[in-house]
This record gives sequence, C-alpha cells and structure tokens, in this order.
Amino acid sequence: MKLIIKDSIKLILITICWLFSKNYSVNNNLKSFSEALNYVPIFIIITIGYYAGMSVCLNVINIKNCNKEYSEIIQDIDEARKFYTDKKINYN
Repeated sequence: MKLIIKDSIKLILITICWLFSKNYSVNNNLKSFSEALNYVPIFIIITIGYYAGMSVCLNVINIKNCNKEYSEIIQDIDEARKFYTDKKINYN
C-alpha cells in the first residue's frame, strides 16, 4: 500500500509540474513550447513501458541469479528430455 501512495504522490507532482509549465508557456506566448508540452504524457507512458519491458527481459536473461529456480528448471528440462527419449518422441 505504501508503494501505491508513493507512486501516486510522484504522479501528482509530475502532473502539477506539467500543468504549471503548460500554463506558463500559454501565458507568455510560447506557442511552440506549449505544443511540445502536449506530448509529454505520451512520452512518459512510452518511457515507463519501455523500462518495464526491459526490466522483465533483463530478469529473464539473468535467471542464474536465482539458484533454486535455475536448478529446478534444469531438472525439469532433463526430465522432459528423458521422457521424450523413452517414448521415442522427436523434439527440437
């Protein structure tokens, strides 16, 4: 629950900063800057999505860090190979 509150506070602060920047640029006739600020939320969503995807991929690649899970997966793979060999089933 604490994590949700922390993330909500961060999101609210980012939104407030974005709105103040947007308001400042409109009041001071900075039209090109104001138009660029329209796309900031989209860039933030894309960046967070990219970060999440890369984090998952990195953790999958580095599964050897989890010794117990790594040994269980290797054991399951060996059992599957033995099963397919005993049943004379071709596998790739």
